[in-house]
Amino acid sequence: MQACGSITDESVVLRDFARFRLVVAYIAAGKSSQSPPIRDQISYAPLVAAANAFLDGYRSSGSIIQACRDTNFYATTHPDAWQFLADWGYANPTFSAQDLCPLG
Repeated sequence: MQACGSITDESVVLRDFARFRLVVAYIAAGKSSQSPPIRDQISYAPLVAAANAFLDGYRSSGSIIQACRDTNFYATTHPDAWQFLADWGYANPTFSAQDLCPLG
């Protein structure tokens, strides 16, 4: 992986985004016990908070859909959780707060 240079600590943040998506994937796959250790590896604070919003939403509702809705609400009010993915050039799709957790 080679950084494009427009995002501070790009490689670290992209790895953390992948970890965030793993948290969601483990819950979706019924492996909820594997999500917290992955969340604990995330170092980019806005994604840590997004992962916490997801896990808290899942714990309180038991619904992955509601957990994603809670996460996307968090992302709406905290754009630093997703804006680093918003524009990778004209050949790539845009990214919005609602795309952070795609199951909601």
